[in-house]
Amino acid sequence: MALDVYLATAHSSNPTDGELVMQFSSSGYYWYLSSFWPASSTGGKVIDLYDDAFFKGQNLYQLGGALERAKDSLKHKADTWQQVIGYTLQNKEILSTVNKSIMSGLIEKLYNAVKRAEAENMEIHFIGD
Repeated sequence: MALDVYLATAHSSNPTDGELVMQFSSSGYYWYLSSFWPASSTGGKVIDLYDDAFFKGQNLYQLGGALERAKDSLKHKADTWQQVIGYTLQNKEILSTVNKSIMSGLIEKLYNAVKRAEAENMEIHFIGD
């Protein structure tokens, strides 16, 4: 399970020809951010490990706000923590360690891509498996 994030020109027929911003796996970093993702993208889809979603125009503003809230929430986190990433068949939590400084860097990198997309009339594409 992976989620690739691309910065692409507006109306690109193949967003993967754009600039790869980052990749998420089913790790604590993705799952931490998942609770902050906007309810829907420009195409009406949510950010998901298994599907595609893209953001342009006003939706980029919403995505940027979600990232600001995620970064603000980091202030209350320990330097490392255990993030729930799923559950076993016995309903036990599956945990992944998240490092606060790494998470902060990922948020900042994605936020900068959003700001660039806004300034240059581009789009952010999340491409799932």
